[in-house]
Amino acid sequence: MQVLEDDDTRTRHDGEFIALSRGFDTRLTAWAAGQLDLADSIRAHTRHGRTPRRPALSIGESSAHLLLFTFRADSDPSPIHLLVASDGLLIVADGDDLDRIRDRLHAPSTSPSPDLWAIVIDLVHQLALHTQDILDDMVERSRRLEVRAAGFTSAPERKAIAELRNHLFSIQEISDTQHRLMAPDGDLAQCLSPGHRRQLRRSANAVDAVRSRATQQYARLGDVLQQQGTIISERLTFVATIFLPLNLAAGFFGTNFGWLVDRIGSLSAFLALGVALPLLLVLVTIVLTHRVARSS
Repeated sequence: MQVLEDDDTRTRHDGEFIALSRGFDTRLTAWAAGQLDLADSIRAHTRHGRTPRRPALSIGESSAHLLLFTFRADSDPSPIHLLVASDGLLIVADGDDLDRIRDRLHAPSTSPSPDLWAIVIDLVHQLALHTQDILDDMVERSRRLEVRAAGFTSAPERKAIAELRNHLFSIQEISDTQHRLMAPDGDLAQCLSPGHRRQLRRSANAVDAVRSRATQQYARLGDVLQQQGTIISERLTFVATIFLPLNLAAGFFGTNFGWLVDRIGSLSAFLALGVALPLLLVLVTIVLTHRVARSS
């Protein structure tokens, strides 16, 4: 089976082929669309000019268009279009994704002569494995952030954790949609042979594993943010509690009514009422706060 790329100048082929294109506006895409009668499918996708945001599947009389997503190193989603016809497969994706797909296509196959749908299902499985690798990196990043995300000066780390949760939510949502596309009673499974359905279940399990892990990590980071917010609130409350008796003493001795002014003019009165008494009130407040915290 021939593998054609954007810089391939061949315009004729013998038998089935796989075309790897970096966009819908390339010469290879136009040629493959003509060979596989995919012009209507491509036109329906590109007429609005909007970037796709979720996986989708459209099945025609003799072709199918499967839109899946993988994720880049920065955790942003990257669309991959798999257009399957009876005589060939057109894959439209970004450069890094095409490199991984090319390596997979040239890797030794366990099947002596895999057909197009077997190749498509295998690619779906490999995309899920790649997303699992991205999740591994995100988990490692989240662990490093957790260590530095405690304290009053950890706002950048908490912001990074919040952004990481947004990426995890995106992975969770996209994986959930892709898993539904591979459901045993779905349109994709209904157009496959029993052997291909078994392969599809394997790929669906890999996608489901991605979804479950992204969901768990999303919830875990949410708990981390909540715990850190609680710790910071407790610290701020403790600081405010210490200053309560100081504010009370300052307010009382700052009233300047006659009886008080006539009796605090000496140094001993200042040391007793202006220094010792506030310190004693602070000490009593700390002890009481500590006891209340231990009892709760």
